[in-house]
Amino acid sequence: MPRSGTSQPAKKNPATPGAAPLSVDLRQSIIVLRTHLWVAAALTLIACSVLAWQQLSQPKLFSAEASLFFERPNRLPEMREMSEAPLGELQISTRLEQLRSIELAQRVAESFTPEESALVLGSDATRGEGATARVDSRRGGLAGFLRGAVTAKRRPETMLLVVSAVHTDPQAAALIANRYAESFVRYVLERSLAGNDAALVFLRERAEEMRKKVEATERDLQDYRQRFHLVSLEANQNIIVDNLKTLNASATAARVARLAVEARLAQAEDLLKRDATAEQLASATGYESLADLAKRLADLQAKRAVMAERYGRRHPAMQDSSREIEALQKLRDERVQSAIASLRDQADKARVVEKQLTEQLAEAEKEALHLDEIGVEYNTLRRAAETNRQTYSQVLARLNDATMSAQLSGANFKISEMARPPAAPFSPNLRRTLMLTAMLGLAIFFGYPFTVELFFGRIRSVTDVEHFLGVDVLGEIGSVRPGDDGERAQLVRAEQNEAATEQFRALYSQLMLSSRIDPPKTLLVTSTLPGEGKSFIAANLAQLFVAHGRRVLLIDGDFRRPVQHRNFSLPNNAGTLAWLGQNRPVGPEMLRDAALGIAEVAPGLHLLRTGGSSRKATELLSAELLPRLIEELQRHYDVLIIDTPPAGVFPDAVAFTKLCHELVFVCRFNTVSRQAVRGVLARFRQAGIEVPGVVLNAMPTGFGGAAYYYGYGYHQAKRYAKAYSKKDDESA
Repeated sequence: MPRSGTSQPAKKNPATPGAAPLSVDLRQSIIVLRTHLWVAAALTLIACSVLAWQQLSQPKLFSAEASLFFERPNRLPEMREMSEAPLGELQISTRLEQLRSIELAQRVAESFTPEESALVLGSDATRGEGATARVDSRRGGLAGFLRGAVTAKRRPETMLLVVSAVHTDPQAAALIANRYAESFVRYVLERSLAGNDAALVFLRERAEEMRKKVEATERDLQDYRQRFHLVSLEANQNIIVDNLKTLNASATAARVARLAVEARLAQAEDLLKRDATAEQLASATGYESLADLAKRLADLQAKRAVMAERYGRRHPAMQDSSREIEALQKLRDERVQSAIASLRDQADKARVVEKQLTEQLAEAEKEALHLDEIGVEYNTLRRAAETNRQTYSQVLARLNDATMSAQLSGANFKISEMARPPAAPFSPNLRRTLMLTAMLGLAIFFGYPFTVELFFGRIRSVTDVEHFLGVDVLGEIGSVRPGDDGERAQLVRAEQNEAATEQFRALYSQLMLSSRIDPPKTLLVTSTLPGEGKSFIAANLAQLFVAHGRRVLLIDGDFRRPVQHRNFSLPNNAGTLAWLGQNRPVGPEMLRDAALGIAEVAPGLHLLRTGGSSRKATELLSAELLPRLIEELQRHYDVLIIDTPPAGVFPDAVAFTKLCHELVFVCRFNTVSRQAVRGVLARFRQAGIEVPGVVLNAMPTGFGGAAYYYGYGYHQAKRYAKAYSKKDDESA
């Protein structure tokens, strides 16, 4: 396990990764809009142009409306109990469907004169709002066109039906709406008169049929009553239930009495076998006379004992006493036998009574079951009779209602208002088109950039790290010119790139400020994806610790694809895997072990290579030897820096956390998504390792800057470095 270094006062933890702050970062929003400005503007222009063209290219459409008023039919006083409101709603719904029917459309088409038909079919018309169709005789004819051009609906909270006709000609629209209203009124009148006659015939036939059914079910019910002598089924059932309750209570009482007598008899017989006293037998049998005899016998025996002290056995008084005692004992025995016999007789009688009551109860239960069987069929017949009577009453009421309604006017729809030719088209609507276009444009222009950023946003700036990941930025490393691996890995020690060197120094300073653990300690350096520069950062960060007087060991923990030996131009013939394979002992002497091969690549900087490659990093960390090796190395160095495989691809880095104190996480500019980094950091936090912050690598000119200058861009860092050098030359 890692040693716990000296801790500094705890800082306020940043926001939890994955939890988006509630505040709005205006600067970040502007950056997002600026990044996607041209694409969003192009999409907005294209979408708005297409929508505007589609809306404005529609032909001019005119809408005319005629209204129909529904009058409730008059009802006689004896029909007032029927609910008129549901009937009116039902009629309106039915009439609306009739208005939309093909039958009415054909009637309207037949009512047009040739000139009117030519007016209606002479131009493009609609089959619904927003759609046009060329209508001719080959595509449904006039009736089909009318059905598509006309809509019928109810005006809310009124008894008005509105017929709307849409056409490219205002005169034709008004003509269609008016003709529909007139034809519908005639249609309703004809259907009402024809329907009343058919309804009366049907209702009379139905009433006669139901009358016969009622008579038949009444006869069946009466015959059933007579067959089983059922004056009232409920009364018979109540009598049987009461009888069952009485018999059940009596049978229970008889059973209790029998058990009590048998218990007393058993107790008495048991006491008799054990030669119990008369008092005990009296208590068991319930004979109090036995207790009296026992008392008298005891008194005589006590008196005889007193007399025995004064007289001899042959004394007359003694003989009289003996005879009296024998007589009492004989009387006691006779009464005991009499009590036992009485108990046995009581037990026999109790059994007989219980048996009789049980048999009577069983007979009563059979009678109840039989009555229930009879009641099932009786109830079926009774319900059938009641249902038929109710149906017959309803049919008679409906027949009377229909008869009265037939005598009244069947046409309860009147034309409320005729349609007039509209003065202006309702489509295309310029104001509506402008509003739709503006709303679509705003939605695309502002929604596209933030949607792209939400699902595909990558790490680009300090704001991305602090706002979306909830961690601090340790430093920003600018893009370094291409070169070989060794030159890039020793950038700080060579000091050939002043701006980059200053950025690494700023990274070191910020790391020391953000860290809560002082050396000696172990740092874990990793990234989300390969190619983000974690090995480059780890090597140069190790050189910075050396420059500040620390004894540093750089450990190549990437057993899958080691690179640190190439950074320092060393062969990979010795290292961790080679040492583990030989099972060498752990101790101070291992620092000079050739199999481990710790090499000093610079004064104060040592390198532990992998000594080969392996895909079993997690198995090695789970074993005992590798953790012991790291613990021993922590005793001899101030800082251990472990370069691991990318944590977003392999689990090795998370497995190393139990051996490390802090994590230095590397993110390359515009390479990895915020969601991926957030997920990887969440796993590290669950592992319990400290995360001082994130290092932004390969920041281009103008997008970031050295942390040392706290917000200045990479080109500003170079400019300030040159300015300081020029000032030093002038002073010299």
